[in-house]
Amino acid sequence: MKELMQGLRDSSIKAILEADDIELLESLRVKYLGKKGELTGILRQMGKLSAEERPVMGQMANEVRAAVEKAIEAQSAILEKAAEFSTLRADCVEWRIDCFEGAKDYPAIVHCAAKLRVALKDKLLLFTFRTKAEGGKVALAHEEYLHFIRTVLATDCADLIDIEFFTAGAELPALIEEAR
Repeated sequence: MKELMQGLRDSSIKAILEADDIELLESLRVKYLGKKGELTGILRQMGKLSAEERPVMGQMANEVRAAVEKAIEAQSAILEKAAEFSTLRADCVEWRIDCFEGAKDYPAIVHCAAKLRVALKDKLLLFTFRTKAEGGKVALAHEEYLHFIRTVLATDCADLIDIEFFTAGAELPALIEEAR
């Protein structure tokens, strides 16, 4: 049962991250969390477990549900904002990644960057990460900051990247060269 729940968590989050519209997200929510959903189906098998296993599997089920709900909420917010931004008359949209719940989750950043790039069409996309030391929301060590910048560069989704002079330090010239 543990493997079933882990598999459900992994496959559902993968499907959620690939969803490109709100209606699909809702159908995935029902598929995975609804009354006849996959998680409910797994939970129906808990009666077969020993008394010692039930609390462990119950806690795991709660964690899976929370992870799936969180992924749906985050993907929904991204899709809604991207749709909203695509209709603005602005020339440029700034993504403050330190305000993003998955700010340290590089695969999530790459995924969201690709979604934003498609949704924003011809609008310029500016990536910004303010570290806690710069007044932002997330603390990053120097190496983490450099990894973040290089991750964004590798996506080829950013038109502009706000690289902080003091945070980049001696690596600034190399980062600028990499960005070209």
